[in-house]
Amino acid sequence: TADADRIRLEAAEAARAEPTKIALSEAATGRTVTWAALDDLADRVAHGLHTAGMIAGYRVMIAASNRIEFVATYLGVLRARMVAVPINPRSATGEVVRMLVDSGARMVVADGGTIGTVRGAVAGVSGALASSDGDGVRPRLVSIGTTLEPGERSWDHLVMETGTELPGETDPESLAVLLYTSGTSGRPRAAMLSHRALLANIEQAAAVVPPMINGRDVVLGVLPLFHVYGLNAVLGQ
Repeated sequence: TADADRIRLEAAEAARAEPTKIALSEAATGRTVTWAALDDLADRVAHGLHTAGMIAGYRVMIAASNRIEFVATYLGVLRARMVAVPINPRSATGEVVRMLVDSGARMVVADGGTIGTVRGAVAGVSGALASSDGDGVRPRLVSIGTTLEPGERSWDHLVMETGTELPGETDPESLAVLLYTSGTSGRPRAAMLSHRALLANIEQAAAVVPPMINGRDVVLGVLPLFHVYGLNAVLGQ
């Protein structure tokens, strides 16, 4: 099995081994999700993306706070062999416009805290496309828990889909995630992270003796998931 598929298989194994155990808990809301439910949600996201016409390699921007839907979307995007683009949910509209154009994102997943900014950014991209001769594509918007506007799709609708055929084994060197730098020395740039790079980071941390965490530990993750530390060193572990 390719390195790129090992995280997916291990997550599915956790769902089979301890389906009713809690995988994630939202400290702010008390919502929880079991391993089986999280595995199912990630699968549904992957199927929903393909049903929506997204194909392997397409970029999916995630503009949301730390929440269950963020994790399920992230895992589903990777499972669908697409590229996840998590961004700071506090980004200004102009920053989101630039990242949408720069990444070439075809879809944006937003929540109640970012939906206004993302709508403004998508409109800005659309305006720029209309006034240019470029062949860019207007990003589609998926909203988590907000009232939809024309042309938008709800996250609940996205995860209704099942049964579509997903792509086969992934090249470990293929692009998995685009993460934007803080821009302290210039404009933020998208760091290109492969499936193998993400897995190597996880395996390095897991190889520490004695183990830092095990399957019976509860880990309080306070770092933002749009940052590589929170996304891979914490969530990945």
